[in-house]
Parts: sequence; structure tokens; C-alpha cells
Amino acid sequence: MYYFEVSLSWFTSPELIVELKKMGILTVATINRNRLRGCTLKSDKELSKAGRGAYEVKYEKTSGMSIVKWYDNKAVLLASSFIGPEHVERCRRWSKEKKEYVEVDRPHIVKVYNHNMGGVDLADMFAALYRIDIRPRRWYLRILYYLIDLSLVNGWLLYRCHLTQKQEKKYMPLLDFRVKVADALIKVGKQADLISRKRGRPSLEDDPTSHQAAPPPPPLQRISAPSVDVRLDRCDHFPIHAEKRGRCRLCKNGYTQMACLKCKVLLCFTKDKNCFLEYHMTK
Repeated sequence: MYYFEVSLSWFTSPELIVELKKMGILTVATINRNRLRGCTLKSDKELSKAGRGAYEVKYEKTSGMSIVKWYDNKAVLLASSFIGPEHVERCRRWSKEKKEYVEVDRPHIVKVYNHNMGGVDLADMFAALYRIDIRPRRWYLRILYYLIDLSLVNGWLLYRCHLTQKQEKKYMPLLDFRVKVADALIKVGKQADLISRKRGRPSLEDDPTSHQAAPPPPPLQRISAPSVDVRLDRCDHFPIHAEKRGRCRLCKNGYTQMACLKCKVLLCFTKDKNCFLEYHMTK
């Protein structure tokens, strides 16, 4: 089992917490009081009279879910399927009246929630940096675009988690990661543009029965290496003659003027070594 923290209280309900527990996902989240389904707790005034750090807890016997109401500067409602208020510990809080830090009782569920809530907030912040700025009339497309943004952020965070200490210093920024993913989705499994295609009806010059020679392929541009998915898709990786000679992308010791039409990188192809084949066959 693993923890699943919900930072937005309007998404949380007792039914959701129970279903997640059946799936093996343990939950701790804030919850609105209109979602408590008849679970009565002390009012905010009653807890405020007891002082900062006062709390009340109710348990649901069937699922083992706990509902905790804790009063700090104001009342906070939390629900969890795996944790309760035990063990209560002391924490420092700023007092406006005394203008100093004071010791306040804090249930353990509050500590666990505060420790894990930053992950969801951080993911929302990253998703908002380069959000897909489209406002469609169909409301469900907004959900689709949000899920795409969230998937890209989660993929980038997983990429960061698997980096070594040396690689962490030169990690790929989020914007470059999104560009790489977009480039892979556009190019993987697709044919390379051997000639420039024109819009509209074909003219007599574009007639394949004509004996005119086909225009040469576009000149090679110096760009970054393609993604692994594009490099290994085995689709239209043809050798072409580059305009300028340069170092091989794979071995970096030999100089060559042969390049890949789709990947736009220089690769050796001689009697002794075949970097062109190795580059498109191995990771």
C-alpha cells in the first residue's frame, strides 16, 4: 500500500476514501463539513473556548475511517483511512495576542497531512508554468488538457527521480522535457519529409509521370539529438549527404559527411565501423 494525499477539500468524500482503501490506496485529506454524511462534531465556538490545539475525533467502524476536527487559528477538518490523532505532540505556533511562539497540541494526522501536502501543490505549480492555453467550448476538453499537463509533470518528476548525482546537476528543464515529448509524439513511427509538400490540388509540375528530377532533400540543420523513441522507431532513417563535414554523433572520434534524414545527426559509415546502424538499433 502507499499513501495518497488529496490537497483540495472539495474532491474529498467518505465514499472516495473507502473506495481508495479497497484499491490499496491509503488516504489523508481535508474535507468539507457538508460531506460528513451525518457525522456530528463540536462547533467552532466550542473548540475555540477549549483553546488552540483542541480537537475531536469520530471513527467509522466498518471501514476504520477517522474524522478529526482540530482548532488552531481556525477549525480544520481532516479524514483518513489509516491514521488518527494519536500520538498527540506539541508544535510551535505564532500567537498574535502574545506576539511570540507558543506550544500547541497537534494530532498526528495533522503532521502527516502537512508533510505530504506539498507534493500535490508542487505538481499544480509545475502544471501551471506551461499550461496548454486553449479555451474550448466543450467543457470535457479542459479536463483532457489538464490531464495531459499533469501527465507531463509526473513524467518529468519520475525522470528527475531516476537521475544519478552527476546527472542531477545537468538535468533537463521542464520546458525542454515537454518539447522532447512533443517531438517524439510527432515523429515516432512517421515518414520523413523527403520533399516539401504543397497545399491544394497538385499541379502538372507535381505529376509523378513527368520526367523532371525530384528536388534535393532539405539541408541538414544542426539540432539536438532526437528522443530514443524516434531514434529506434525504424521508420525512414535514410542516409543523406550533409553539406558540411563534422564529428560523428555516436563515436565522436571520426569525421563524416553522412547524416540521417530523419534524425538530422552526423553518423559514420565506413569499412571499419557502422555508427549509422548502431545508432538506430541500440539504446
